[in-house]
Amino acid sequence: MSRSVVVLSVLLLVVVGLSACTEKQEGISVSNIHPRRGPYMGGDPVTISGTGFSATLIDSIHFGKNKARPPVVKENGDIIVEPPAGQVNETVDIEIILNDARAVKIPNAYTYIDPTAKTPAK
Repeated sequence: MSRSVVVLSVLLLVVVGLSACTEKQEGISVSNIHPRRGPYMGGDPVTISGTGFSATLIDSIHFGKNKARPPVVKENGDIIVEPPAGQVNETVDIEIILNDARAVKIPNAYTYIDPTAKTPAK
């Protein structure tokens, strides 16, 4: 009987511990992306501001189907990432893949441009 109580106590601690971790990760959100456009060659840093991000939580970031270089997560939770190359005038989703297999998707978040193109006169 006492062995059952010990096993039940351990299971309860594991379940409570897992739910506490989940609650912390549920507080993830994105508040801003700057800039929202950049050269089709990629490489110009983009800052993704939000809450709940940490270097140990983020697995990878994708711009459309293309994976970016590993991001830098600052102490304030801002993510600095260099977009991979893309197609001129293509607007893509940004997807932040977390280590627990969840993802934060920001639809139509970034547009690739040709920085050498002349803009039409207004």
